[in-house]
This record gives sequence, structure tokens and C-alpha cells, in this order.
Amino acid sequence: MLRAINVILHLVWDLLCNCRKAKQYAQLPLPQRWNESLLILQRLAKNLMTHTGARVIYHGLENIPEDRNVFFVANHQSYFDIPILLDVMDRGTAFVAKESLGKVPMLRQWMENLGCLFIDRDDIKQSVRVIRTAAEQMQQGLNMVIFPEGTRSRGGATHEFKRGSVKPAFLAKVPVVPVCIDGAYKIFEGNKGLRVKPAEVHVYFGKPVDTAQMSKAEQREFSGHMEELIFQQKDIIK
Repeated sequence: MLRAINVILHLVWDLLCNCRKAKQYAQLPLPQRWNESLLILQRLAKNLMTHTGARVIYHGLENIPEDRNVFFVANHQSYFDIPILLDVMDRGTAFVAKESLGKVPMLRQWMENLGCLFIDRDDIKQSVRVIRTAAEQMQQGLNMVIFPEGTRSRGGATHEFKRGSVKPAFLAKVPVVPVCIDGAYKIFEGNKGLRVKPAEVHVYFGKPVDTAQMSKAEQREFSGHMEELIFQQKDIIK
């Protein structure tokens, strides 16, 4: 429990120390706001992960295109999935996140600065707007990340992958990079009570899948096999 309290206190302190800067960065033009906010949040993410004691091993980083933006599609095991992924991004990268995450004090401003979008999956019209906005932001040069399960699996059976989750990539005609996160739940969700424990986490980045020339039928087939493609990466990437 002491480690968990330490992690929480350091996160709150980092957010408090950067509260004024978050408001200043909100006034920057795009894409400068996205890129400079990423640098701040990467530092916060690195500090956060250091205090957990976790060891994160990344596989397939060479599969992330350097010359164009992409749409990352990942499984979702833990609260720590976002800082784990942020740590290795070399250009503006934002997340499609649950609406509830946008209600966290001090965190929402930084997430908005980063380009994050908050989705209410119970509101179809709002979800459609978020999908279109995500596509527009990628067309402007921002990477986007989505967790198609919509909520954390906490190390248990995965939740149903929402087929419409890949729609932004089709609209923006950008490549999809499948990402498999393995072991993140062991940091917090897999423990009893309020406990954060050191854990070894593996993250597998698959080869980008071009969506620009996909027909409607190919898009439907691809969306239906997204879950399988993500979990294949552990076997494909050694």
C-alpha cells in the first residue's frame, strides 16, 4: 500500500507543479501544442512508472513508421497502459479515452493539450463525432491510440473489441499499428486492495497495416479480426 500511496502522491505533485504550464500550453497553435505537451507528459509518465518499480520491455519499435502518423490499436489491461505507451512516442500522440478519465482534476487539461478525445460509448452521436475528430487530427499529423475493449481487462478475459474502433484509420487513410500489452495489470489491477507492485511488462508493436486502399468489405473483415491480430504479435515478434 505504501508504494501505491507514493505513486499517487508523486502523480498529484507533478500535475500540481505543471498546472500553470498546462494553461499556457493550451494557447499554443497546432501542432506545436501537441508536440510540446507530449514532452511534458512523457516526463510525468516516466516518473510515474519509475515509482511503480515496473520494468517495461518494448518489442518491435522499428515497426512504428518515422515518416507518417499512424493509428495504434491496443488491448487494455491497466491504468498504466497510457503512460507505458507514451514513453516511447517520438511525435505528437493522443488517446481516445473513456469520458470518465476526462473528469480527473488537473489531468483533463493536459490530455486535451495532447489532443486526447473523450468518448461516451453510450451516446452514439457523441461517439461518431469523436471518431470523425480523431480522423481529422490524424490528417493534421497527430498519432492516435485507441483501446477497442473500451475498459480494462485487468488481466482476465478480454472484453469484446468494438468493431467501429478502427473507423478513424479508414477515414484518415492512415496505417494501423497493432499493439499487444502483456503484464501491465500485474502492477495494480492484479493485486488485492490498493497495492502497486513491481512487474515486468512486455509491449509488442506489430507491423503497420495500410488501410488507404481497403474496400468496404476488407475494412469489415479487418475490423472483425483486430483482436486476433493484436494478440498474434506476441508470437510474431521475438
